[in-house]
Amino acid sequence: MSYRKMGVRSDHRRAMLRNSVTSLLETEKITTTETRAKEIKKLTDKM
Repeated sequence: MSYRKMGVRSDHRRAMLRNSVTSLLETEKITTTETRAKEIKKLTDKM
């Protein structure tokens, strides 16, 4: 599986993405960078 490192450790990246997806699903709108948005989109599309 390919993924972006985003300059952080794997556990921090996983937590950051999990929190972002949760926030997106709760509020339906978040402010983030383009790179993080692409990763978040991959995760939400799977749901």
